[in-house]
Amino acid sequence: MRFTPLMVDLETLGTAPDAVVLSAGVFRFHPDEKPEELSKRAVSALTPEGECYGWEALVALEGQLEPPGAPEGTLVPRSIDGRTLAWWLREGGEQVQRQFFGQPRLSLVELAAKLLGFVDQHGITSLWSRGTDFDLPILRSLLGQAFAARLERLADHTHNRDVRSWVDSRMGSWPDALEDLRERTDALRRQLGGKHGALADAAAQAFSVAWCNHATSVIKGGGGGA
Repeated sequence: MRFTPLMVDLETLGTAPDAVVLSAGVFRFHPDEKPEELSKRAVSALTPEGECYGWEALVALEGQLEPPGAPEGTLVPRSIDGRTLAWWLREGGEQVQRQFFGQPRLSLVELAAKLLGFVDQHGITSLWSRGTDFDLPILRSLLGQAFAARLERLADHTHNRDVRSWVDSRMGSWPDALEDLRERTDALRRQLGGKHGALADAAAQAFSVAWCNHATSVIKGGGGGA
């Protein structure tokens, strides 16, 4: 099976398209793959050998916060929302410490090169996220600042997919199944380092897509559980 869709998750300091980005996570998958196989690949993505499936990168704050009037070629300053910052501080924990102080961190140019290289290497055909009004607009803004015209073919809305809509259209009539899905995605996130990790969230969202496809076929076919 060729894994061409790419799930994207960003951890940020705001919800506006120009928000400061703390980390980015990506995970390639296919909606029709078996959920248990996807989980195994997600765990392997934590290792250097598994980076072919997905990865997470902490993003340097330098360059995102350059003041107006900086030398020509400096990136446009990105924004911080005070409420989002306060939310992060209330959350606390190791993952929050990692998001703010973890090392190493990639510059925006390095992040763009890493993502674009991944897209080209694996023939990515569509970008997925949890909702289309957060991760993908921020990603377009972020990479637009870092010479990402090569992503233009994926940046338009015809190549964007929404996990929420996908899940609701398949599981909206089965609340028990939705609860089961939440438990499964929470368990996968714990395996991948816990909530608020960009790779953990991207992989869990990809799992949701595959699990819904599998569960729908089981329910309609009258088979056993996923």
